[in-house]
Amino acid sequence: PGDGMTLEYLGQALLQLGETAEAEQVLRRAAALPGAPPSVMMRLGLTLLQQGRAADALTPLRAAVTAAPAESAFQFALGQALAANADSAGAARCFETVLQAAPGHPDALFNLGVLALGGEDMATAQRHFEAVLARHPGHADAMVNLAILKQRQLQDEEATQLLSRVLQLAPQHPHAHANLGSLRLRGGDTLAARQ
Repeated sequence: PGDGMTLEYLGQALLQLGETAEAEQVLRRAAALPGAPPSVMMRLGLTLLQQGRAADALTPLRAAVTAAPAESAFQFALGQALAANADSAGAARCFETVLQAAPGHPDALFNLGVLALGGEDMATAQRHFEAVLARHPGHADAMVNLAILKQRQLQDEEATQLLSRVLQLAPQHPHAHANLGSLRLRGGDTLAARQ
């Protein structure tokens, strides 16, 4: 037993502890209560995403967005689920909706950049990553993705500079190490590539 708000908070606490299966059970109970807030559906969807069940996450996230379409957090979560389900166009619509409500939202811009990069739209991807970095110069993932873009455009020097900067900010960033190693190999520096 319990009211929806109590169950939602309990589900959130379980999520923070990494207990996703238990969180899912609690959030499903909360969602089944009459008048459950849309935030319960969003948390349930995010829980399913964390479990790697992106297809299952769509139903509760769509319900949350339908109940509160102006809520940016719900739109963002649905965008993540759509992207995980290879619906790039749907995900882009959600992230664009977030940007309408919160211009310059770094995570929405970043995700739009990732979608554009995946679709080989280099100019759009570059514009989004640079917009993130203009607002958040230390955004390591935006730098790594911009470096990947530069690497694809054979602008190895710029890519190397970006990846070196990432490693100054986040010395253990795995994607920065891997991409910097491949750049060094391409440049013939096999000793540095192994480091």
